[in-house]
Amino acid sequence: MKHQLTQQSFAFILKIAAFICSVGIIFYLMPQTNNFSYSFEIGKPWQYDLLTASFDFPIYKSADEIKKEEDSLLRQFVPYFNIDKNCVKEQIKKFEVENSNKLDNHTRLYVVKRLQELYEKGIVATKRLEELQADGVQKIAVIDNNVLIGEKNIENLLTTKIAYNNIFQNAGDLDIKTLRSYNINRYLSENLFLDEEKSEQVKTELFNTISQTYGLVQAGERIIDRGEIVDANDYKIINSLKISTEKKHLSQ
Repeated sequence: MKHQLTQQSFAFILKIAAFICSVGIIFYLMPQTNNFSYSFEIGKPWQYDLLTASFDFPIYKSADEIKKEEDSLLRQFVPYFNIDKNCVKEQIKKFEVENSNKLDNHTRLYVVKRLQELYEKGIVATKRLEELQADGVQKIAVIDNNVLIGEKNIENLLTTKIAYNNIFQNAGDLDIKTLRSYNINRYLSENLFLDEEKSEQVKTELFNTISQTYGLVQAGERIIDRGEIVDANDYKIINSLKISTEKKHLSQ
């Protein structure tokens, strides 16, 4: 009986040991929280002992600083637009065919010339032009079958509405009322279309030139001591130490 109890006790102890080992393994495999436990704010005193860098780490730029650099680069960004070269020919032909029974040669020559000029400037969707202007884009690159054929200044681009109004400017001796009767808006459509894939690729490459950091704090370098007020520069450095500590911990 005593022997049986001993065996039962031993088995129970083994189960407890196995349970403890299992729990230990689980805790070991679980992601650990970072060991950067400092709390700090700009304008508040540092509440801890002297803080020095225990390893080399970069000083990270703030989100606002990176955003400002991105906004600045956007002014240099040149998006790519595909051109529909056949558009102007098709619309002129459509205009001549649909109005052949009432169109005099003088009016025909005027409208054809103006359509050619307008499509040469480039017509884009209204929303697209507004987006380009909002982003501060100065010019676009024009491609035909993936071949760069030139650039156009944003200020010279047209929408169908702007192009339509331009038809009636400098009409000379043409009767405006008669000119409007041809419904010229029917022969105006976009001939420039954003190549989103190529433009995003170019934008990404441009943004990749922005460094996420500036400067380096070396191991052993003094950062801040108890009672000192945390200024904006101190905050960047301490926050950079926090980010680097977390990254270092995750990589282990």
